[in-house]
Amino acid sequence: MQTIRELKLAYLKQAKISYGLSDHDVERLSRIMRLVSYRKGQVVFMPQDSADAVFVLHSGKVTLSRIGDDGRELTLGVVEPGETFGEVDVFAEHPRDAVVKVMEDGVIGIVTKTDFECFLKYQPQCCLNLSKLIGARMTRAEQRIENFVFLDAPERLAYLLLDLIETAGTPCSDGTGVKI
Repeated sequence: MQTIRELKLAYLKQAKISYGLSDHDVERLSRIMRLVSYRKGQVVFMPQDSADAVFVLHSGKVTLSRIGDDGRELTLGVVEPGETFGEVDVFAEHPRDAVVKVMEDGVIGIVTKTDFECFLKYQPQCCLNLSKLIGARMTRAEQRIENFVFLDAPERLAYLLLDLIETAGTPCSDGTGVKI
């Protein structure tokens, strides 16, 4: 059976944020991270919550969404294991503006804002990794906006289905399936 320390290290070695970091640096990051288990349906954070931590999804899946004044929900994305979330609010220094809800039971690594900022001061590779992750999210969001504005409904649906397959698809006997 793995110790908590070994579990953290194993999770972090799979996390996109730690690509290219030395074993020593991954160990340092693991020491400032705590692991929390979440159940399907649990809320990780809500709008107006304090942006006082960065999250690394180790297992399971979570959704990031916004709730309109009329109660409708807009899903911004699905976070997969190895991805980081909540960092933009931490860097922007404003309260959370999204709801993060657990789709599948899982484990999330949590690093306080203070510890994370201190870690980043000495980790240019980690800063570069974060920049790439945030840039990829921005590109995906811009593509969705562009599709909404410039494509008709059937084309938007086709792009949405392709995006779902790419981000949430799983191989199955007759192609790729998307669990809805």
